[in-house]
Amino acid sequence: LSYDILNHTRLKVFSLERSVILRERQKRLLERFEREGRWKHVDKPIEADAYLLNEVLDSFPSNRFVFRNGRWWEVFYDGKKGFTLLPSDGPTHYRGEVEEGFTYDEGVGVEDFLRGILEKTDRMLLFDYGYEEDEFLTLAPRGTLQGYRGHRILHDTDAIREGVDITHFVNFTRVRKVAESLGFEVKIYMDQTNFLLKYGLLEVFESLGEEDKGRLFPGMRTLLMLFKNHRVMYLVRGQNL
Repeated sequence: LSYDILNHTRLKVFSLERSVILRERQKRLLERFEREGRWKHVDKPIEADAYLLNEVLDSFPSNRFVFRNGRWWEVFYDGKKGFTLLPSDGPTHYRGEVEEGFTYDEGVGVEDFLRGILEKTDRMLLFDYGYEEDEFLTLAPRGTLQGYRGHRILHDTDAIREGVDITHFVNFTRVRKVAESLGFEVKIYMDQTNFLLKYGLLEVFESLGEEDKGRLFPGMRTLLMLFKNHRVMYLVRGQNL
């Protein structure tokens, strides 16, 4: 994504990346732009005109909580003993409704990370998988933990294995509350399909040559049809943008 932004605009981009392996890959891919002085890594949030978080929050570690027998339990995993339940006060931030068997996966450190970013900018564009807080009970009553390996999705605790990219869904209600506490307002909030259609995906596609259209059509169809729970939120502070 950074490559495309740098290749098609004159913007200057900074990447905040914690993974050593990904930092090395990014450095190789973006070497030309680094030489031009338009890209580099940073180790912590810096003052910036805008931040773009593309599937960042769903990659945070998560704790799993289950509501059973009238109370919350936290799920612990031991590689030798497997999964166990221990009494818990429940999720730190979730305030939605619950029922017997309801499971909630809560990102660890997400809200502190968001505050650190939002204190350094007045604009943030966020793309991620997630729901509103009052949707979890209906749309994901057994939790949102899942994993990816080789383009295959592993659901629930099947995702807890070596070599799997583990993820969970973002609570967009909490994102909004954190942002509003720092003076931001939500300018855009919609699913990815409507966002892409509203902001010109079809117009861009129609401007392409026939060869490019044929090459890109399968990917465009996937973006528009298969990601209904992938959402876009644009947050602004003190600006009419």
